[in-house]
Amino acid sequence: MKIEKISDTQVKFILSQDDLAGKDIKLEDLTVSSDKTKELFQDILSQALDECGFAIDDAPLMVEALPVALDSIMIIVTKLSGEQEIKSSLQDTPSQPIISKDLHRYKRNPVKIHNPGDSDNSNILIYSFEALDDVIDTCIRLSQAELISSSLYKNNRRYHLVLQTKQEIDSQSLFILNEYGIKEPSNILAKYHLVEHGETLIAENAVEILAENF
Repeated sequence: MKIEKISDTQVKFILSQDDLAGKDIKLEDLTVSSDKTKELFQDILSQALDECGFAIDDAPLMVEALPVALDSIMIIVTKLSGEQEIKSSLQDTPSQPIISKDLHRYKRNPVKIHNPGDSDNSNILIYSFEALDDVIDTCIRLSQAELISSSLYKNNRRYHLVLQTKQEIDSQSLFILNEYGIKEPSNILAKYHLVEHGETLIAENAVEILAENF
């Protein structure tokens, strides 16, 4: 884990998958509030105090988690002033979890987490392809698969097909995907990384659109 104190009110952490694995946490676990994520925030705040003197005092915190690579995440912790806290409270939605568990020596400060979304992000599959024709052929053969969503991105000169299913995808569909493409790290943060850094070609219903038009 890397820690950088940005200012007296803000500190940045970079955590790899290995860092999270040591806490038995997956990247996608950070999108919801749980006992494991609370413990993680306790530990990183304690380390920030020890290594760079970042003390949260009595201030409430805003915690933002952003993907910076396919296997790492950046967490930015910001101490809010009274005015900022009021604005943040007005902007919060009921779906945003609030962590109110005691943070050991941190005097019961509530931690506000900006949730990337409330949708079910389980069963995500991401495959990359060298050519668009390969994506089209795959989508034509996948047109009968039961999908919740599908989208297409271009990143690093490859086409990335992001699929989400209600349950684990069937073996025939997996055979088709592996015949034409290469499986990439498949989790919610990998998906957000493509949204943030890739070129969105088809945001929704990519399989249906390509299968019907080619």
